[in-house]
Amino acid sequence: MNVTLCKEVDLINPFQYKERTKERGQAWDTIADNLQKLKYCVTKWSVRDRYKLLKDQVLKKNREDAKASGISTDEVSNKPELTQIIEELVEVEKERREQQTEIREKEEKKEQDGAEMRRRALESFAETSKRYFT
Repeated sequence: MNVTLCKEVDLINPFQYKERTKERGQAWDTIADNLQKLKYCVTKWSVRDRYKLLKDQVLKKNREDAKASGISTDEVSNKPELTQIIEELVEVEKERREQQTEIREKEEKKEQDGAEMRRRALESFAETSKRYFT
């Protein structure tokens, strides 16, 4: 079931949508519906929880492997397909977060630039002279 779940998450890719939006919720609903067609008894919430649990387990195992000395961090897992799929999904999720951060920073910069333009437009001639000739 875990591999099927991860393949379905990879196929639908709910991480392409912004967090806490209707579209992302619908993507998780679609995943749950597809798994129910395969005779799994799941809901949207159980699918999300199970994916989060699997993701946390894989990330924890990767951290432990990286910390351990003398152990190769190549495929040590007994389910390399599952691990690989989850790692790819984590990368997609991470890229989406970075994109959201960049968008937020651009919006903040535009807002600051607008505030600076309004401040300059409303300043008096004396203040403008001080700014340019000081």
